Amino acid sequence: MIMSHLRKAALLAAFLLVPFHQAIAALVCTATMTNMNFGNVTVINNQNVDITGTVSINCTGANANQQLRFCIHLCEGSGGMDNTDINPRYMNNTAGLQYNIFSNSAFTQIWGARETAGATYCSNASWNIWNLVFSASPFADASGNYSGAITAYGRVFSGQTAMPAGSYSSSFTSTADSTSRFALAYRNCCLACNTTSSFNVTSAPFTVSANVVAGCTVSAGDLNFGTASLLNSNVDSTSSVSVTCTSGLAYAVALSQGTTTGGTTTTRLMKHASTASTVPYKMYSDAARTANWGNATSDDVNGSGTGSAVNHTVFGRVPAQAVAPQAGSYSDTVTVTITY
Repeated sequence: MIMSHLRKAALLAAFLLVPFHQAIAALVCTATMTNMNFGNVTVINNQNVDITGTVSINCTGANANQQLRFCIHLCEGSGGMDNTDINPRYMNNTAGLQYNIFSNSAFTQIWGARETAGATYCSNASWNIWNLVFSASPFADASGNYSGAITAYGRVFSGQTAMPAGSYSSSFTSTADSTSRFALAYRNCCLACNTTSSFNVTSAPFTVSANVVAGCTVSAGDLNFGTASLLNSNVDSTSSVSVTCTSGLAYAVALSQGTTTGGTTTTRLMKHASTASTVPYKMYSDAARTANWGNATSDDVNGSGTGSAVNHTVFGRVPAQAVAPQAGSYSDTVTVTITY
């Protein structure tokens, strides 16, 4: 008897699980900052001086249209800063010229850095306010590249009239963990800038500079002799010339002969309001009224700037007249010249 044996064949299927990984691009960014040169600054004008600079950022290796995360840290600079409130920064010479760099055009948001354990940028524990960091989250293009620019706003502050003339500067470096560092921390989006890790960092140097130039301003009060009749005795009065010059700057103050024809720097003339009549007067630099104040080197008044107003008294005199002048109003205009 032939037995029929049925055999069941089992098929063994072999499976190899190959996990799918999305390609992670090697994001590489660079950042540069233009030098910020305030040029010539006349501090005695007592005005803010504002300029702008540009941070340029270029990235490659991102995924197409990927969102990125930038945290730009600006440390104190070689000139230092006020550690109590991070304002101002300083440019150094023989003294510190106060300035700062801001991230907004209203000059209200100081551009700073953060400094906490796990994320050392400035090697300075004073930087503990992370929201001073400029943060941005732009998108790469379809090729995975990014190029962009961010404006920095610089201001030299008013109120520094006593600052001596000279060149001032503060440098920022690419040196890691330096108080003068400028650093771009970057990664794929979207960790906050106060995160302690996971950021790549790149740096670049730049310089902030200004040239404080010598200068003076001047103002003068009227020399008013009041009302007189016969002029049979001297009539005296005083006025003031106020000079503000850069600290340490030597200057000389000269007074012209006036605008009335025939006047000189030793005997000036006031002219009648409606006729050709004149009344002579003199101007001196001393209370005894012996030192003539004119516009020659020998009778100028000399001084040295302090950055604040220096007042010089003008001692005026209408000498006694043998003949009483015509009644009426008399005047003259004298020009004050500052030489420095």
